[in-house]
Amino acid sequence: MTTPLLDDLLDWLRIPSISTGGGDPADLQRAAKWAADRVRGAGGTADLVTIDGGNPLVVGELRAAQPDAPTVLIYGHYDVQGPGDLGLWSSPPFEPQVRDGRLYARGASDDKGNFLPLLHVACALARESKNSTCTLSALLRQTPSPKIIARVSTRLGTLAPAS
Repeated sequence: MTTPLLDDLLDWLRIPSISTGGGDPADLQRAAKWAADRVRGAGGTADLVTIDGGNPLVVGELRAAQPDAPTVLIYGHYDVQGPGDLGLWSSPPFEPQVRDGRLYARGASDDKGNFLPLLHVACALARESKNSTCTLSALLRQTPSPKIIARVSTRLGTLAPAS
């Protein structure tokens, strides 16, 4: 038996968004678009932002009904490491499997599996409550970079870059 959250996670985990050697930039683009589509589907806005020729960042926002509502940022990454030696995997790394109540796939715990529940709840709240008491901003990246975070945070409007 699956749930909408698990179905979404399995779908996202099937995208081999490898940012290290051997990855396909089109798959990184597809994984970023997948997340942005979820925000848009909940009535929010989302852009894929490329800085200095890098892979796309997902900058999304689910606005509260109150203009002065506080902003909550959910932050994570959609890229994964390469699978390494495929012989060490019990199943293909981008074909998720649930075995003994555990989910196995590249990215299942770092970081798609950790980030998706936050995004899922934020989108559900936005769809079900037009009078939300806070604005939810989502920032998904493919590699850590204080420079990128500082530049993108100014796009979010209510957030200021850390000094």
